[in-house]
Amino acid sequence: MFARTQEAAASLIDQFEKRRAHREYLAICEGVPMPREGRLQSWLAENPRSLKVAETRDRARGLKAICTYRVEEELAGAALVRVTLETGRRNQIRVQFAGIRHALVGDHTYGTASPLIPRVALHAARLGFTHPGTSKPVRVESPLPADMRRLLRRLRGAARKG
Repeated sequence: MFARTQEAAASLIDQFEKRRAHREYLAICEGVPMPREGRLQSWLAENPRSLKVAETRDRARGLKAICTYRVEEELAGAALVRVTLETGRRNQIRVQFAGIRHALVGDHTYGTASPLIPRVALHAARLGFTHPGTSKPVRVESPLPADMRRLLRRLRGAARKG
């Protein structure tokens, strides 16, 4: 997202920092999370050497990370999940799903690589915010990319065969 003025940029930054922007993702995770709908809360800390983010029990060192999720569809050995961020930490969805033993498909950093997709199966599907100039709500949607559509077709096909 780009702002055309510094005032607009400041307004958008403020909305994200105060968690007023709506951020919704689609992810394909390994296995099916139980319960099928829930809220994940943890504290995340970055390793200063590797820059890898991990969950920590040390609340003084970590940053609070919260998201909600809902299983949209069960697939062969996986699930399509809709995730809404309450906070926005780096790699938050990837780390939190790995933490509940449902790493995202293709995530070689927090899970395992996949021959079915060459990247992490995570997509920013919706973004909502208040327009800095008009104060009207704005909602932007992005269709699922081709590689994730192919992955879904393959997993759906495998589910029907199995």
